[in-house]
Amino acid sequence: MTHAECNDRAVSEVPMIEQLALLHDAQLRASVARHRQSLGGRRESAAHLDELFHALIDLVRPEVFLEVGAADAEASLAVAARHPKCRVIALEATDYIHARASASTDYPAAGVDYRYCAASDHDGTVTFRLDVDPVSGELLPGQSLLARSDAGALREVEVPSARLDSVIPDRNVNVGAWIDVEGAIREVLAGASGLLPQVAVLKVEVEDAQIWEGQLISLDVFEHLLAAGLVPVARDAEYVGQYNVLFVSGRWARHAAVRQALEEHAYRLEHEWSREPSRVRQSETLRGVLRPARRGVSQIVGRARRG
Repeated sequence: MTHAECNDRAVSEVPMIEQLALLHDAQLRASVARHRQSLGGRRESAAHLDELFHALIDLVRPEVFLEVGAADAEASLAVAARHPKCRVIALEATDYIHARASASTDYPAAGVDYRYCAASDHDGTVTFRLDVDPVSGELLPGQSLLARSDAGALREVEVPSARLDSVIPDRNVNVGAWIDVEGAIREVLAGASGLLPQVAVLKVEVEDAQIWEGQLISLDVFEHLLAAGLVPVARDAEYVGQYNVLFVSGRWARHAAVRQALEEHAYRLEHEWSREPSRVRQSETLRGVLRPARRGVSQIVGRARRG
């Protein structure tokens, strides 16, 4: 067998869905590389993706919006304010976060159904794992259904659990969703097989390597969602190895207004958001040295213009 035949055989043995996932992943990595890699640049990339997400929600006008791993349900509050006819549901499984947020915000008045509940692959209850500082005993951020691979200590509690298919049983509604579940995306997707074909726009947090034991990594999530008819169209660079990806259903990805919004996002990324400060601007010492020279040049140019 020739080398070319070996290559053809190797390619043909890679499932098509895996090839698509690898292709989309490579394209999104190329696009996100334009973001500034400083902490400020990473935060900006997350904010820009949020803007695109809400712009697409404005276009598809979902009848139901679902936020999973909602914390204080900031995204849900924004959607409810912009789309008062939309049914908005937010799920948060950390009891103290839910209690604190409920005490400070009147969610029913804001049009948000804010529930103390985990999304998983079954209805009932599920074990939720709280990562605890081994020295102070304080809870650490990033609570999950899964145990962190590097966790020093865990506190396990039982919390209410629901499949997303049960949360939204109606199969004739247009859905927007935001999922941030600290590695437990496998469990969430397993309980959403009936719902996923209804999702028009989805933002989901993924990881490139296993931070939580047994979790799906980013390429696994791409494959699962591509199989469900959702196409990855944009991502941010919020953290190294952990970031958010925006998916749009195949039907909506063909919509002219959606494609225009994606084009505008790509244009701004290329021409407005990707400028890394020069070494001069990054260094206060060099800026101080060059400032007199720049002032002198400005004076010469001014005299020349005055004639």
